[in-house]
Amino acid sequence: MGIAHSGLSGIRAATTDLSTTGNNVANAGTVGFKTSSVEFADIISGQVGGGVSVSAVRQSFEQGSILGTGNDWDLAVSGRGFFKVSDSSGQANTTKDSYYTRNGAFSMDNEGYVVNSRGMRLHMFPASGTGNNISFPISTNTSEILLPQEDSQAQTTALATGSFNIDAGESALGTDATVEGVAVTAGAMSGLIINGVIIDNVTVTANAAGAALVVDAINAKSSDTGVTASVTNTNKVTLTADRSSDSIIVGGTVTYSGLTAATTAGTAVAVDPSSSTTYHHSVAMVVYDTLGEKHTVNTYFQKVGDGQWDIYTQRTDSDGEAYPSDSSAIKSAELTFDSSGVLSKVVRAVTGQTDPGDSPNWSSFTEDTEIEVVYDTDAGISTSTLLTVNTGYTTPATIGTDTTNPGWIEMDIDGTSQFAGDFRIIQIGQDGYASGALTSVNIDESGIIQANYTNGNSSEIGKIALFAFNNPGGLKQQGGVLWATTSDSGDPRPGSPGESIYGRIKSQSLESSTVDVTEELVNLITAQRNFQANAKMISAGQEMNQVVLNI
Repeated sequence: MGIAHSGLSGIRAATTDLSTTGNNVANAGTVGFKTSSVEFADIISGQVGGGVSVSAVRQSFEQGSILGTGNDWDLAVSGRGFFKVSDSSGQANTTKDSYYTRNGAFSMDNEGYVVNSRGMRLHMFPASGTGNNISFPISTNTSEILLPQEDSQAQTTALATGSFNIDAGESALGTDATVEGVAVTAGAMSGLIINGVIIDNVTVTANAAGAALVVDAINAKSSDTGVTASVTNTNKVTLTADRSSDSIIVGGTVTYSGLTAATTAGTAVAVDPSSSTTYHHSVAMVVYDTLGEKHTVNTYFQKVGDGQWDIYTQRTDSDGEAYPSDSSAIKSAELTFDSSGVLSKVVRAVTGQTDPGDSPNWSSFTEDTEIEVVYDTDAGISTSTLLTVNTGYTTPATIGTDTTNPGWIEMDIDGTSQFAGDFRIIQIGQDGYASGALTSVNIDESGIIQANYTNGNSSEIGKIALFAFNNPGGLKQQGGVLWATTSDSGDPRPGSPGESIYGRIKSQSLESSTVDVTEELVNLITAQRNFQANAKMISAGQEMNQVVLNI
């Protein structure tokens, strides 16, 4: 009789319903688990109902609650995206079976791969580019996440930065100075070169009140005691301060007479790092060579006139050895500030020039070949505010990235000013670092994986790959909260976390199961009653058959 067949189909359907409900309840605590429900359809056979069948077991991919865990590699997706994982067998990043999951309970294995509890490897979009130009191209060609276990490579310093306020109230230095320079022809005083800069009009005076100086062919002395001028040979005039309290200041207008081969002029006293009386301010900055060894670049500021400052540098290594020496520094630049204290001119040494350590007063340099004006507001020059610094370190490693001129780095002094007040470091830094070991990993909401090292450096190695499906309900369950694609689900579509429907990554968090235990218990009672009712139908059919047999 049909009643028995209908009851049997009902028992089968109710059994599937009970099994599905029981599976939901059993996975109420499974990370990333999605609730399943059973859909039924009647069976028509002729004009008599043929019972019921299970038409589908559907999964609900609604968002589960996100709970914090504190573990770095616990990840949750707030959106519709799926993580991609692949088998750990075979060579890395070769073609393997891929699966998709919402279970973000990952960890790192002994090789540095990020894996789930079954050893399947999580995928990312690998980083492309370097420095500030890193990107993460979205593609179906993803890579297994492998965290580098070796120490990160050291990076030599190529660029240092520093902004300072240097005290405008300081007095210019020049005690016991000898002024020397480049020869010019008599009668062409407008071409006198001082400190490598062509000066149209020059005057030489002493600090003593009312002092003035006129140089003749043999010997001259200021009207007041202070400065002596003498011709030491046919090509050079030497100006010397008579007293330790006197200084020689260059500027204004000067008259020379009786000179046949001309005269020379130049800087005041050179910086001696071992004597604080030869400079006004100093700054020490740590830099790194190509092996990650630390060195110190000392920068000295010397005022040589109103608004005029010379910059000297000296490098020392970890053993205390100094370049060019303990008592000498290399002149790297001349700075000029306007009446408002704003930087108005920068003259710097040209990279690769003759080592100015042998002649730190620049007296042998020429404007065109070894020094250059890179910034001059009056002349409309604004190439840069970068100074060039010769560290003199080229072996066994080197400092700097200039292979043509090893040992040279640049220093950007943009923002440096000259106002009255104490010397102040506004900003200082450099781009080198030593090697370092991996300490931790951070993952932001956009899925970017940042590795952090003991040297304070960090690097972005990739972005967590997420995939979406046109019909996630068509995915095939594989166990272990894994799904595989089918023709019903459509092909996986890669996307960046935080964009469109893919959702943001929540690190140190996990997505809980979407099972509502209370609701499932109600479903369980309903399925149980359906089972009992269908069993009663079979029993009733048997009784009716017995009545017929007894006739």
